[in-house]
Amino acid sequence: MLGGGIAWRLIPKALPPCSTTFGYFARWRDAGLFAWINHDIVMADHERVGREDSPTATVLDSQSVKTIESGGPRG
Repeated sequence: MLGGGIAWRLIPKALPPCSTTFGYFARWRDAGLFAWINHDIVMADHERVGREDSPTATVLDSQSVKTIESGGPRG
């Protein structure tokens, strides 16, 4: 069963073997490289459109926060 992404057999043959490719991915993921890249891209885009690079406030409304129908504690 495929959980997400593409099946390893569909990766182009010009790339290294699956174990090597996944090894690099796992090391980068565990080191936080993807989160760091994403953060830098978001900050650059904020600056590009003239906003501050880091937000100072957040707005939550009833559509943003989902609760149970009865509104009471559950569990």
